[in-house]
Amino acid sequence: MDISVISLLMPVSFSAGADENEQVQYFRQALEALGSANESITCHLTFHSKYIKLLINNDPQADKLIRRLISEKKLLCGPWYLTPNDCLAGGEALVKNLLLGNKICNEVGDIMKVGYSSLECSNNSQLPQIFNGFNIDTAFIPIINRSDLPHEFIWQGIDGSKAIVKCYYCKCLWSGEELIVPDKGVSQEKFDPTEASNIPALVVVNFEPEFDPGQVNKLVDILDVSENTRTELIALPDLFWKIKERNVASKLKVIKKISIPTGDSRGDYNTHNCARISAKNTHIEHLLQFYYEPLKVIQCQLSDEISGSEIQGYWESLLSLQDAASRCPENDNTQKNIINREYQALTNSINKSYSDTVASIFEELRQPAGFDEQYFAIVNPLPYRRTEIIEIDLDLPGDSTAEYISVEDHAGQKVSCINDPPINITPVFEHQDESPKKRYHCFLELTNIPAMGYKIYRVKPALRALSPKRKNISTSTNCLENNFIKVSINVNGTFDVYSKETGSVYNSVGYFLDTNYDHHGKLDISQRINSRTLQPTIKIIENNHLYAAYKIEYKYFRHENRENNRVKITLRLSLDRLSRFVNIDLNIVDKADNHKIDYYFPADFNVNHVYLDSRFSIEELSLLKILKKTSRFSMSINSLIALSNEVAGFTIISNEIRSVNLRVKPRAYVALPILDKKPQAVKSDLEQTGTSILKYKLSFCPYLGGGNSGQLLLDVYNRIFEVRPYILANATTLKKTQIEFLKIEPADLCYSTLKFAENSSNAVLRFFNPTRNIIQGKIQTYLPLRAVNVLSLEELVIEPLEIEDEHQVSLTVLPRKIVTLELKFSM
Repeated sequence: MDISVISLLMPVSFSAGADENEQVQYFRQALEALGSANESITCHLTFHSKYIKLLINNDPQADKLIRRLISEKKLLCGPWYLTPNDCLAGGEALVKNLLLGNKICNEVGDIMKVGYSSLECSNNSQLPQIFNGFNIDTAFIPIINRSDLPHEFIWQGIDGSKAIVKCYYCKCLWSGEELIVPDKGVSQEKFDPTEASNIPALVVVNFEPEFDPGQVNKLVDILDVSENTRTELIALPDLFWKIKERNVASKLKVIKKISIPTGDSRGDYNTHNCARISAKNTHIEHLLQFYYEPLKVIQCQLSDEISGSEIQGYWESLLSLQDAASRCPENDNTQKNIINREYQALTNSINKSYSDTVASIFEELRQPAGFDEQYFAIVNPLPYRRTEIIEIDLDLPGDSTAEYISVEDHAGQKVSCINDPPINITPVFEHQDESPKKRYHCFLELTNIPAMGYKIYRVKPALRALSPKRKNISTSTNCLENNFIKVSINVNGTFDVYSKETGSVYNSVGYFLDTNYDHHGKLDISQRINSRTLQPTIKIIENNHLYAAYKIEYKYFRHENRENNRVKITLRLSLDRLSRFVNIDLNIVDKADNHKIDYYFPADFNVNHVYLDSRFSIEELSLLKILKKTSRFSMSINSLIALSNEVAGFTIISNEIRSVNLRVKPRAYVALPILDKKPQAVKSDLEQTGTSILKYKLSFCPYLGGGNSGQLLLDVYNRIFEVRPYILANATTLKKTQIEFLKIEPADLCYSTLKFAENSSNAVLRFFNPTRNIIQGKIQTYLPLRAVNVLSLEELVIEPLEIEDEHQVSLTVLPRKIVTLELKFSM
């Protein structure tokens, strides 16, 4: 058997907040050791192009050293900026990571064009297309415990893109006389050469500054002890060149349209810490990708300003934080607190930049200076028109005596509005005067909100409320109902959902299992609390013809010793007049230790299809292959998981939960891990009492269908990426009462990003076709277009597109394809 040894150079994993100069110094020492080594060795700096940038910025002379090592083939760099991992789930995060890494490596010499993946849970079926978009036709992925996958094969992605795959087995080489490997970051064991019979390719991770290139050759000698084994130290491009040569002589197996997740059914990676990290990463990623950067692009085009450096800095900070957070030990609470503060600081900074950008866009908007009137705008971050019911606080002057308000659009059309009695406040909105105000908490039904744009509304006092023409959402006790679904809340806090469109009923949805950990960290099902045996308090808190909500609250003690062991779970179950899904706002205040809570959604039907959204696609799991091994397993998700057959089905939508447990037989369910507090010896300053406060937003949608339509993702987008209100300041004139900056048609084409081009002042638009059908797409813009080019993901021009008129371009989008367009606007 041939064993290929690949030497990976990985800078020391520093704690959050570590001194940057110290990191750079250690990295330089490692490069100097590599430069002075007599051994013939090639090291791969695959995941840490960031350190090249840091080193050159701090020490310009290092540029010569790096260029020399690259020219001598001792160092291969790229393609990643930092290690990609499953805590950052979006496709745009992968693309941005590759773009940043490619840019840095291009500046110092050359990029290693090998699709080196460290992803263990989410090597989804679009990864070949993503790598192909950067002129990479190879994929080097972690070895997976699956008998159906050979060590070398051709991976054909869901769109038809192909990559030659080599599986690898990773060991960590530490300095010293003995070769040892860390076991899950805790214990260490000597390397066993007998493992070589199962090793297709061995990655040796070298940690500087003690890096000793001679140790790699020593490992090769240790492995090369069997007469049946030949071991060689090889560079990745050379390894794949040999594989390609073998493929010419003897064709490799082609494996089509398959996601390559782990087969782990335990879900050990889904710790309390990992869940929090994933949620924070996702919130910041979405804030950048769907709110701030698109509006910043629009603002710069409107003002002829060129400014994308701040956004690149934000992406670099996010990638650095997710890298540090993913490496943070579960019991290192000091570092977790530092990371949490840095996440919060980054979130606050992006939110402020977003608010400043919105204010700049509205700078030319003015309203009549009226004593008893107020104007506000609704900003839609998505390139699709929307009609929905929103919840908003609106202010009028403090001396207004009106108990009610009326809202109308720019054409004077009345908006259906319900408001609570006003309260007196001091102003909190930016760009307003400091006079006292009356605040009205309202529900509004807004129609035809422009795509990726805004619409202006006027609010003024009213003598009486508009008479509703429809009945309230809740017309009987513990019941929510509209034209699409009916929700009945049971005495134990679960709920039944009846879909009027499909005729299906889903019973006892939404129960908790709270399981205790024993002293060895193992789950003890004998110490389990099932919420179906509890009787929570149930109270209606909102009810009108637009919206209704119930509050369901559980309180119980986890252990017999009641002191500091209380668990409180609060649900806000809501439905509005237009919605096809039930919204669930879930809050946990947990003072107990050593337990795990999962939230269950049972499926009372035979599950034939399981779908989840992943990077630029909706994946369908191969249940036949999975069920040969286990009926219960875990998987990572981005925002949704859907179960269905030909007559029934439902979708769970979440913006915070990155992994789920699933059983498909004998009685199917989806279980969301919402709290996991394994035994710890040390608590942080913030956790002296053991208190955890967690918040989740979920939706349950009785949905029949799968990946054949973009409607499923559009429902997710509309739930997660909410329209945002912006209160306009008093002024003298009013211009542009509504604008639609960008619109994508049809809605089956799923929007991904509107961003700054990497190497120009132009805009880049990316979307994808999640369906199996060819789609004739259309892009409409408010600003006039002078040219549109089709780009690769690397942002190289593939071909120009013909512009039908200066505000519209059409194109054909093939099934499952990711499309990237360069938009050149006329100033």
